[in-house]
Amino acid sequence: MRRTELNRQVASATGESLGCIARRGFSLVQPPRRLFTEEREPLLVDWDGVEATHRSQFPSRPHRHR
Repeated sequence: MRRTELNRQVASATGESLGCIARRGFSLVQPPRRLFTEEREPLLVDWDGVEATHRSQFPSRPHRHR
């Protein structure tokens, strides 16, 4: 669709003048392009596994009595 045809249709639908619509700069919006063509599993985090890893990195030390 050409810009002039779009401006005419918008002006007709809104009741505004063709000049007013042209000054506002209407344009067609293209649909967003899909980045991924196939479905994939959602990304998940096993927080219990992460916590277990952190615990093993810092072994517990015996408490000193004062």
